[in-house]
Amino acid sequence: MFTLLKIIKTKGYQSMEFKCSFNGIDEFTDIDRVYELSQRFPFIEWGILYSLTRSEDDREIRYPSYNFIWDLLEDSALYGEALYPALHLCGKAARDFLLEDDVPFSPLVYDVDRIQINVNLKELDIQPFFALRRLMSTYPFRSFIIQYNDNNKNIIDDPINRQFMIRFNSIHILKDASCGNGILTEDTSIPDSCSFSPIGFAGGLDPENISTAFPRIYNSVIAANVEGANDNKMFWIDMESGVRTNDKFDLDKVEAVASYVDSYIKSAPTELIF
Repeated sequence: MFTLLKIIKTKGYQSMEFKCSFNGIDEFTDIDRVYELSQRFPFIEWGILYSLTRSEDDREIRYPSYNFIWDLLEDSALYGEALYPALHLCGKAARDFLLEDDVPFSPLVYDVDRIQINVNLKELDIQPFFALRRLMSTYPFRSFIIQYNDNNKNIIDDPINRQFMIRFNSIHILKDASCGNGILTEDTSIPDSCSFSPIGFAGGLDPENISTAFPRIYNSVIAANVEGANDNKMFWIDMESGVRTNDKFDLDKVEAVASYVDSYIKSAPTELIF
């Protein structure tokens, strides 16, 4: 179970989940240590990058092969280990997933709770929220993450799409103004269109700046949900490049971030009840 916060609102308690997503498990990663960190920090979610063009021969390290991902997910499901993996689809895999009724990597989707679709929504030939609605029917009990950035925000901000997100809590929004380039920003505000959606924050987070960046994110979300009209249900932070060393997933950096976040949450202001 992810960390569950109960925050005080004027009309009673509001429950909110918190996740910390570390993305980029690769084939050099010590999976035993991944499980150990999951047990110590139950708010961790492990993002696994998948690309149709970069996950096979001559692939980049951060894109593991289909077989590696399959074995990892199968072992987690078979032994009941609390791994909490998420699948991050990139490039052609993301486009195919949105546009096609069936994809060859669909077996991977059934073994994760969240699927991040890294795509420029403006480049699609169809209304992306129609495609998301089809995915919700095809893969029930799954949640779909889309990025809120300069490429996608006009589509997400559309009033019709906003009503869709309010109605269906399966659409999660990741705010990343850097468009995946790992650039840190001090803007931790929540867009009005995302005030009823699970909301994530990405962009340049790493062990060196987490003690400055995380309190800003945490306090912004709590204030919006305690003092404002938001009902976000869940929030998370997301990092990839900030927890890699020489392009390899670095569990020492993961542990440093998780340790700080764990300590901060446990010492949060008294108006928060855990």
